[in-house]
Amino acid sequence: MARSNSAARYLPPLLLCFIAISAAAACEGESNEFTEARAVNIDQRDDGCTPASFSIDAGETVRLRVTNHTNGDYFLGVEGDRPSSPRPMTVPPGQTKNTYYVGPEDRDPDSLRCYTEGGPSSTIEVVQ
Repeated sequence: MARSNSAARYLPPLLLCFIAISAAAACEGESNEFTEARAVNIDQRDDGCTPASFSIDAGETVRLRVTNHTNGDYFLGVEGDRPSSPRPMTVPPGQTKNTYYVGPEDRDPDSLRCYTEGGPSSTIEVVQ
């Protein structure tokens, strides 16, 4: 009896491990527009941000990979009063953050503002 009782005790954790591994394997092959998005690297430095522009097709999704090479917080947001895509974000010193931008289909693309409080400000033109 003791032998079957101890086997039953290990069955639920083993079953959970099997389910977790199966689920991970099933999801591994999946993709979506975000995982396959073209990367656009934006570098934030003491004298401003680069690149000065990048191109995007209408409806295309790009991953903005924003790296702060300075000692202070840097901000990235859409310039003007348009709906915010991407959302404004803060990139702390020495860190990299990602956000996504979809090329508008019904209007001209946005300009992105890359800046520090009281410091340099750059405009990144998004062109179609």
